Amino acid sequence: MGSEIHEQLGHNLTMETLRGFLMESKSKEIAFVDEIHLIGKKEQTILYRAMDQKLLILGGDANRRECRVALDDFTLIGATTDHIYCDHPLSTASG
Repeated sequence: MGSEIHEQLGHNLTMETLRGFLMESKSKEIAFVDEIHLIGKKEQTILYRAMDQKLLILGGDANRRECRVALDDFTLIGATTDHIYCDHPLSTASG
């Protein structure tokens, strides 16, 4: 298979670490998030967009312009013991 696996714990994924985690993912790599249900709702939305659209949007608030970063095609695997805390799009996504 030859793919690298990058692992993160859900409770460690803040907005900043999530952005770095996604921007470091290279083409055909696997991003594994253990206890994915511990990621905050905003972070889950960013993670879903990254997985679905291969896009990371930075900034975009009142003080900064929005910057769109195209991401390489990666595979996301999330493990959870409590899927009820995952946002609906993230918990039902598969492919």
